Formats: sequence, C-alpha cells, structure tokens
Amino acid sequence: MDVNDLSDVAGSLTEYTFDIIYVECFVQLTSIISNWFYLLLLIIPGFAIFKLYNSIIKPYLSMNKAQQEYANSQQQPEMSDKKKKKMERLEKKNQQNMQRMRIRPNSNDDE
Repeated sequence: MDVNDLSDVAGSLTEYTFDIIYVECFVQLTSIISNWFYLLLLIIPGFAIFKLYNSIIKPYLSMNKAQQEYANSQQQPEMSDKKKKKMERLEKKNQQNMQRMRIRPNSNDDE
C-alpha cells in the first residue's frame, strides 16, 4: 500500500481527520453569521468520548461481568446443557470484543 494513497480511508484515523477538517470549515464559515456556531466544535471531543466508551470501556466492563459469571459457574460441579451453551456464547462474545479492542499493527513499517 502506498503511503500517499488515501483512497481506502474507511474506519481509519484519516477518515476522522477529514471529518474534523470539514467541521472546522463549516464552523469558520458559519461563524460569520453568529459566534454561537463555535459551540459546534464541542461535537469533536463529544464524539471522541463516545467512541472511547463504546470501543474500550463498555467491552471491558462487560468482560468483567462475564468473568464473574464464569467463575460462579465453575464452582458448580455440573451444568445443564442450557447453561453450557450460554457460557459458550459469552466466551465467544468476549473473544470478539477483545479482538475489536486490539490495535491493528501498522503495515507501513516495512521500510
């Protein structure tokens, strides 16, 4: 992948940078009308907090609950089939959440 190629920006930091530039341009143009448009800049840190909560904090909290449920289920000698299926679903969900939280390695380091 070429370093200067910005055609594949979906979901990357570059896409968010473009969005910030668009918001900044909009605010600069509309601030001619009223200074209250500068409050729209609060959208940027608000969205960052929203993404941080949904991608890191929320999965971490749900992972702790699942681990507690798993520990409680291990104390019981035998589980019914229904409980086994539920635990398998929870483990699978936790694995998916952990994979989402992992940072993708930068493939441009092959200089």
